[in-house]
Amino acid sequence: MKRRAFILASILIISLCGCTVSPPDSAAEEIVLYSWKLKSDDNSKESRGKLSFENRNIILNVKKTDKSELKLNEYYEIDNDKIIIVSEDYGNIVFKYKLYGNELELSYDGSALRFIKVS
Repeated sequence: MKRRAFILASILIISLCGCTVSPPDSAAEEIVLYSWKLKSDDNSKESRGKLSFENRNIILNVKKTDKSELKLNEYYEIDNDKIIIVSEDYGNIVFKYKLYGNELELSYDGSALRFIKVS
């Protein structure tokens, strides 16, 4: 009886070991694991946007207060401090990034967008 309980407990423990999710090893890995939404300002007229990653594509949608819009669904590469978007329409776009806990800052050509982790 004890032997059977031991075997069942061992099988259960081994089965559950594969169910745990390990934390990301780097900022780059954390960025692509989650979806992000544009951090809103205190203004009533605020920009809206979302950032996510699917397979090897970055999906970036930003609608600014001046009604201009940026929509990208392009191949990307990411390293320790930048995301390179390979766009057929715009060429290569390089965003520098900084991760501050649950906030992500993307900067490009002197401008910055701040995102909040959502999932």
